[in-house]
Amino acid sequence: MGIREVAERDMRRILGDTQDGGAVTVTLISPDGESVELSGLSQDIYEAIDPETGVSVSGRLATVSLPNRPLI
Repeated sequence: MGIREVAERDMRRILGDTQDGGAVTVTLISPDGESVELSGLSQDIYEAIDPETGVSVSGRLATVSLPNRPLI
């Protein structure tokens, strides 16, 4: 097994483990109403530090990391 296969196996385990890992179920809904559930990682940052002033700044930055193929 090459390093690429090892990396893909690890990525599938990280993004797919909703029981013991940090993955969550994410539902994607298209504009026409079709939906699909995938597992992946999510992050929601609601406060940051302005690097120029050192002051706390409120705001939201949400991200989701999903596999490039459905996990099977």
